Amino acid sequence: MLHARAAALEQRDVEAFLSPMTPEAREAERHLAQSILSVPSRGFSLRLRPSAAPVDGQFTGASVDLAYLYDGLPDDNVFNLALAYDIVKQGGSWVISAAQVQADAPKPPWLTGPIEHTRFDVFLAMFRPGLPNPTRTFEIAKRARDQLAPKVTYPLEASYLIVLARDRAEYDVLAASDSPVSSIAQAETTYQITPDSIAVRSRHIVVNLQALHSTGSALETLQHELGHLALSRDTRPFTPTWVSESAALFLSDSRPRDTWRFGVRNGRFDTLSFAQLSRTGSLGGHDVTGRTASLEYAYAAAAAYHLVEKFGADAYWSFYRSYADVPAERIYAQIPEGATNAQSRDALQGLSSEVTVEALQRIFGLTEYELDIQVREWIERQVR
Repeated sequence: MLHARAAALEQRDVEAFLSPMTPEAREAERHLAQSILSVPSRGFSLRLRPSAAPVDGQFTGASVDLAYLYDGLPDDNVFNLALAYDIVKQGGSWVISAAQVQADAPKPPWLTGPIEHTRFDVFLAMFRPGLPNPTRTFEIAKRARDQLAPKVTYPLEASYLIVLARDRAEYDVLAASDSPVSSIAQAETTYQITPDSIAVRSRHIVVNLQALHSTGSALETLQHELGHLALSRDTRPFTPTWVSESAALFLSDSRPRDTWRFGVRNGRFDTLSFAQLSRTGSLGGHDVTGRTASLEYAYAAAAAYHLVEKFGADAYWSFYRSYADVPAERIYAQIPEGATNAQSRDALQGLSSEVTVEALQRIFGLTEYELDIQVREWIERQVR
């Protein structure tokens, strides 16, 4: 039944997609069907999660994944919407009696309001109707990609999705995850973890245009976020934020000298440590002023520059890939059964620390404390 519904979506047949549903469920899901077909989507599948099981011959709140692709994007850039279905037998056939998006599931742009789309060079862009001329942003994004290409050791993807928000209010709706007060843009990536494998699934960028063009650093920002996407196959949900951000800062050639100078003059780096940052899910997320975030980002950037200068780029990228080299079974064993995305991230923080300690020692012969000392010395040399 689910397979037939997915095939109906592929044929753009909304009524056939809704047909194996009760009238109430049908109206609840009509908006979803019409919305997903309003954008260039394809490759649909509907699958019960393994945890879904019938009780007394019916499913209640069964977890169902609606997976889909976008035209022009790579076939392994698979997006997912988590649904909850009640499914019962009626006249010998399975019928969906209730349907809704799972409460904790991130919602795609097309489901949160009217959406338009266009293509520019290698980008598929989505945005709310009435967005002022986005051509300026597209041209900067193309320059950012062109400048990033020679800095990575493998070809960039043929096409990327970029979601454009007019301002902070739209950004908070269109971004799939919580973001700091100072956020201008963010790369978003999802993963699928099984006992046998871990796969990078969806990946795209969300941009707050009002903030992007008010800072004077649009090119650097977009190169930073594209750097995250370029590294996504070597990134894991437990890669410490300081590690992933250090790499993106390095690729975008971001050198926050003013923050380095401020941190040295005020002794602020003395209170930071990579041991603590390796156990933290975000940088500066607890400080709404943004000051702690800027210091922690600057500290991470310094780590990348120092490690590349002292040990070479190959050694640094080997360190980055250490998290992707962790066997899937070791990752899967850390996640409680039935855990939410947030619970999974929390459960993997211990693994973040373990891998960091192992990789620093194996590749650089350093402890986290020794890295702290060397990075602080490196920063002090930059601001003399």
